[in-house]
Amino acid sequence: MSNLKEIIEELEEEKAKKVELMNQLEESKTKKFHEGEYNGLAVAIKKLEKSL
Repeated sequence: MSNLKEIIEELEEEKAKKVELMNQLEESKTKKFHEGEYNGLAVAIKKLEKSL
């Protein structure tokens, strides 16, 4: 019975690790999106400055 408990605990730890990795991936995607948004804005500002 304790062997089964150990297996369940290991599976729960693995699940927690995967959830954490998914959260990190989601944060990374969000950060990259915002950086891309910022870079796009910077490019637009430069184009506007050149046209003036």
